[in-house]
Amino acid sequence: GFAFEWNTMYTLRQGDIYKIPKMSVPMTSGKSTIAQGGRGYDKADVYAPLEEVLAGRKQLSQTPVMGKSTFMDCSNSEDDAKYYVTQDKAKAALVGRFKTEKTSAGCVWSMIPSDSSGRWPQYFHHSDMRPVAESQVPQGLRSASFPTTGDVFPFKGPYDARSKKAAGGCMDSPGPADPKMYCAFYSSGPGWIGYKWYKFVDQPGLQRLRLTEAQKTFMQQRVERLHRQLSGKDRWI
Repeated sequence: GFAFEWNTMYTLRQGDIYKIPKMSVPMTSGKSTIAQGGRGYDKADVYAPLEEVLAGRKQLSQTPVMGKSTFMDCSNSEDDAKYYVTQDKAKAALVGRFKTEKTSAGCVWSMIPSDSSGRWPQYFHHSDMRPVAESQVPQGLRSASFPTTGDVFPFKGPYDARSKKAAGGCMDSPGPADPKMYCAFYSSGPGWIGYKWYKFVDQPGLQRLRLTEAQKTFMQQRVERLHRQLSGKDRWI
């Protein structure tokens, strides 16, 4: 299947008028396609061919992995596309229609906005949730800004796992395969990030499983066998 989520969206209100963020959707042939041609796979399409590789019985080949599929099932339907302006979902602005179409090329899920340009109204009356022209909106609400990610979820770092060790000693026991600290800089994120390389079964997140030595050996051999056969440009893993 597929899914997507908008989080976190805010609504402003002054008197009888709500304000939502400016939004629009791309339009083609009178609608905005969300997803189409979705296919489903049986477990045997994924697990069986991979098991042959992990067990060392076959060389990796992309052809049998997810080689078969069927279109997802659906039925023709329509429903209101709503934007909830209150946390309890008691008030919702109607911004268009959601449509599901069953075609010979699979299902098509789309949105048909109220405005054929794809732009959503930004202001609504509290009483009847009908759109309000911007010229009728108080200046204070028009100029009001929405909270940003940094305002609502401020960065509380830096985080230093060297001076503040994780409880239980999972970072040091059994520890990294290479003691060297590697660094990377992310200009759009928290800045500098330091990391170390661990064997797959020695990574801190797996230590709470308390695997036996036999289980670790079994898992590590299979992971290394898979990694040796990957090109780095594989389409499914």
